[in-house]
Amino acid sequence: MQRIERDLKNRVRAQLGLPPRPTRQSLTPSEYAQTKGIDPSYDLPHSQQDGQDKGTHLDDVIQTLLFPEQMERKLAGIRDNARTALSEMGVNVLHIAFGYLEWYENDTSDRRLFAPLLLHAAEVERTLVRQTYRYFIASTGDDSEVNLTLKERLLADFGLVLPIFEEEDTPEHYWVKVEDAIKDRQRWRVRRFVTVGLFAFGRLAMYHDLDPERWPDEQALHLHPVLVELLGGSNPGGALYAQDYDVDQPEVAAKVPLLITEADSSQFAAIADVMDGKNLAIKGPPGTGKSQTITNILAAALAKRMKVLFVAEKMAALEVVKKRLDEAGLGEFCLELHSTKARKQDALESLRKRLELQYLPEPSTLTDIIEEHERLRKQLTRYVELINEPFGQTGKSLQQLFWAGTRACARSRELGLPAHLDDVVLDGTLNLSAVDLDRQRDALAAQEATWHALS
Repeated sequence: MQRIERDLKNRVRAQLGLPPRPTRQSLTPSEYAQTKGIDPSYDLPHSQQDGQDKGTHLDDVIQTLLFPEQMERKLAGIRDNARTALSEMGVNVLHIAFGYLEWYENDTSDRRLFAPLLLHAAEVERTLVRQTYRYFIASTGDDSEVNLTLKERLLADFGLVLPIFEEEDTPEHYWVKVEDAIKDRQRWRVRRFVTVGLFAFGRLAMYHDLDPERWPDEQALHLHPVLVELLGGSNPGGALYAQDYDVDQPEVAAKVPLLITEADSSQFAAIADVMDGKNLAIKGPPGTGKSQTITNILAAALAKRMKVLFVAEKMAALEVVKKRLDEAGLGEFCLELHSTKARKQDALESLRKRLELQYLPEPSTLTDIIEEHERLRKQLTRYVELINEPFGQTGKSLQQLFWAGTRACARSRELGLPAHLDDVVLDGTLNLSAVDLDRQRDALAAQEATWHALS
């Protein structure tokens, strides 16, 4: 009905020689905003200017120059990409940029460049309301930071030092400080833009960490033995496969004080090598136990009072290992410094919990448990040694003889032989050799054949 009414009004306007009524489809977002009485300028108003402080720009609604369909696609893309970066790299790249610097590469350039000044980490959530998504943005609680990339660029190319963002500064105060710093630059100015976007500056922090000026001469990075071996290579001759260890030997067991998850011989060998101070690469297809091997390495290192820094390219790898440590009761020894756990408030809360941690087992209790564990392990080790020792002159171990006897008993029952045969004892078994056993086996086989022939 509304469309019919609008078509009728357009015909009347055409008969009167008036232009068609503007529609959203025929106007740009800026033009359409102006028809609705909305200022399309990206620049935020100054405080106490034109009464703007009475309500406009002070509510919880963000104004954008996007139509609903475009807005939905844009917000969904920002949210999905931010979540992907967080899950894969453990880094939050979603930020709110407060203020932009409009600058030029040189005095003759006509190309305007824009770079954010302040960045504040944020997160976006959405809820479904009447078949439409509503998006909400909130701060992660971290402090705002100066755009380090812009700071380094201005210092390197122009010798210009961006001012420090002090704890008591507001964006307004900081913009004034920047305006004072660039007052000698022609055409440069601070734009009062506030945008939401994905800004990844993690590599710049790495650049600062690798700066030789930040390291004392006696601890220079190029002198660190591990880095020298990683970057320059090590001497050839190392084994491609880990050496197997006899885990029941005391000197081997002392290398790995404990295991908190299952470990086969190759995994135990890797743990033992790490405890010996060796640098190694653990390779294997998915599902072969690399994460549980790393978990055991971390637990063994903690038992030896070693400090460990565990890093991974994917956050999922960190979470798997952390989950295993939590299940083993070692989660309290971990300080998470990745993704959302790297927030200042979360880090402080984590430290507070550890300071308030009261429950620790009594040393005497731990000693008793360890002694009982050692007793049981020695008992099991002795049992394994006994059943694998040669028995008499037979050349066979007790394990082999027991297995052979078990199969013989099962066969006798299948044949229906008298049960009392299981109690037959052969004299002088310790003196029987393998030849004697074969001779008696042949004699029994001959008797069996005779019995079958007579029956």
